[in-house]
Amino acid sequence: MSDEKSGKKTPMCKVGKSGDLERIKRRVRDAKFVCTKCGRVARDRAYLCKPAEI
Repeated sequence: MSDEKSGKKTPMCKVGKSGDLERIKRRVRDAKFVCTKCGRVARDRAYLCKPAEI
């Protein structure tokens, strides 16, 4: 089960390392936040360690 369905939000740094491209694409589509720690982007701030609005 993906974390989107379970309600649990794994940080992008861990998802990126997993290589699950479909899961990554869903999270970065229409990105509104960037992580100030690692530079990854996501549509929901809960997916990032240190989010900042773009």
